[in-house]
Amino acid sequence: MEIKTMNRRRLQKISLIGLVFLLPVLSFSETIGLFFDSQIPQIKFAAGDVEKALIAKGFTVDPQALTSLTNDYKNKKVVLAMKSNTAATSSLSAQGGSALPTLGDQAYALRTTTQSLLSFWVIGGDTTGAMYGGFQIAENITAYNFTG
Repeated sequence: MEIKTMNRRRLQKISLIGLVFLLPVLSFSETIGLFFDSQIPQIKFAAGDVEKALIAKGFTVDPQALTSLTNDYKNKKVVLAMKSNTAATSSLSAQGGSALPTLGDQAYALRTTTQSLLSFWVIGGDTTGAMYGGFQIAENITAYNFTG
């Protein structure tokens, strides 16, 4: 009888240890929308880095076409766009984003909005600028998580 009790206790300890290691896997991660134009190779490339950074921090990524960006998207988001995309810049403005400067070739502006939910915005002067800004957001997420 004493051996059965010891085995049961040992099994309970092993089960408890297993549960502790399994909990992070079972916990539900927050979903972050990633809006970008997948037809632009430079932006698609940078979006891949952003996605990897988010996943490494435990987020679930919801890739979305930039054309589906709306002001009432239900999750936090990262937006990669060019300044010439008036729908994206209008959405940025509608969500409280500050005015954008003149952006030349290879330049980008980063914005954070908190209206409704925290969102990071990369607006490039051209495709290369949007890509560079995407790389910067990926680095920021890696270093600081998804905080404003």
